[in-house]
Amino acid sequence: MRQGVVHLFSSGQHSAATDVLVVHIMLASPGANRRKMLAGRKFDSTGELVQWNLCYGKISKLPEMFGALVCNGYLGLGDNQLRSLPESFGNITVSGPLLLSRNQLHRLPKSFSNITVGGDLTMHANQLCELPEGFQNITIGGNLGLQRNKLKEQVPLEFPNVKGNVNTDRGAVMTTPTGGP
Repeated sequence: MRQGVVHLFSSGQHSAATDVLVVHIMLASPGANRRKMLAGRKFDSTGELVQWNLCYGKISKLPEMFGALVCNGYLGLGDNQLRSLPESFGNITVSGPLLLSRNQLHRLPKSFSNITVGGDLTMHANQLCELPEGFQNITIGGNLGLQRNKLKEQVPLEFPNVKGNVNTDRGAVMTTPTGGP
């Protein structure tokens, strides 16, 4: 089934692909708001997904196939009840900001270290206690927000592939390696 969603996205059938994802989100999160999920989609003139606002959607779990998602703009998953993300989550394509704030995330999948986000990645106000190995290698086109989690001393000291600021409860973290430009 995941390959079918990959095919739909790669062939430009983003509406059909997100329809399938909504069905599977509903199976994983029976209390999720289907109408809100469908209404939160915006497509450009070619039919490609450029925004998907899933915030406040009462989503408690995402299906594994969510990792096939391609969004050429903003993806909002904030203010849900997510406690974890599927292992495939690091494979999503988000060309704009990705909002994961104000969920109940306790951990991130190993694949999260492979994620590339074109804009800001906000993950503040979750329950994260640790970050996956290699997390400092994430590629973010904007700022990274990690405030108000339970990370303590777990945040790497440098993020060479984050273009903006890295904000933590300890303040800002370096985004350019020592000795870099």
